[in-house]
Amino acid sequence: MGMLSLKYNSAEMAQILSRMLQPGENMISAVYCSFHRGAFEMGSSVMAGYISVTDQHRLIGVKYGLIGEEPFSVWLQGVKKLIIKNSFFGSKMITLKTDNLSLRFQITPKADRKRFPDQAECLEQMLPVLQMYQTA
Repeated sequence: MGMLSLKYNSAEMAQILSRMLQPGENMISAVYCSFHRGAFEMGSSVMAGYISVTDQHRLIGVKYGLIGEEPFSVWLQGVKKLIIKNSFFGSKMITLKTDNLSLRFQITPKADRKRFPDQAECLEQMLPVLQMYQTA
């Protein structure tokens, strides 16, 4: 499935992210999120997407923009900066930087409950893994 469909849901998220797994790797949890671009970056300031942490401590994800999708993966052990901040209504704003990648994304535990019924639980499963690599 190429672009994020208008029918985005947890089944589509699992299908898309599972294609990024390495042999023997499993997702711990996956969530729908919004990626925020910096003030000086070109294009839309917010993009929808999915992320997951794996049992190999890898963050995998896909950002969807007007032009297409941008898959990415990051070994959490190689993260130079990872900051988790509380945001509005229980949301988490996460900033992550490596030598080659810079991400800023927001995860809302109360995303569309009909399409993502396990969003809050998945966020709670994901946070301890990310917190292990938090730098500030």
